[in-house]
Amino acid sequence: MRKTKASSVREKVCVNEGCKSGGKLIPVQRFRKGRHVCRACCSKQSIQTNDRRINRIVEERLLASEIIQQDEIQFANLLYRSCERAIKSRKYSKNYVNVTCDWTDVVAMMTDLICEKEQFWNEWSKQSTTYLGSDKQLSTRPTLDRIDERGHYTLSNIQMLSYGENSKKA
Repeated sequence: MRKTKASSVREKVCVNEGCKSGGKLIPVQRFRKGRHVCRACCSKQSIQTNDRRINRIVEERLLASEIIQQDEIQFANLLYRSCERAIKSRKYSKNYVNVTCDWTDVVAMMTDLICEKEQFWNEWSKQSTTYLGSDKQLSTRPTLDRIDERGHYTLSNIQMLSYGENSKKA
């Protein structure tokens, strides 16, 4: 680390070879305390680790049980994230304080949605194809939506909407 002459901002170089800074000095505020990799690279590494974890869970629990097929893994990964978000948001978000969820396990929720709501899974798969084909344009991403906004996360109260449709509804 060093101080520049023009200002008192301390800077250092990210040690990640693929960093966008290209080996240039970066302000220390862009680093987590005690880390030698900048926040942007840390986030990227964290996302990749999480993607591998979700992919492993989907393959071990859903593909191996023949709940999904090989060509549906990416769709299931997107559903995993949405189910995880639905379960966590009701616990940690002020907007969902009075909303309950019938599931505490993400894979159990996914299994019920895939096996018990065939039309939901067909719509999810179709919207996932659209999302992945649009270079992951956020407005086309499939999301979970409660049909009755005053209702809870139950099998009969969940539908698929694109992110764009869900945003307009809110």
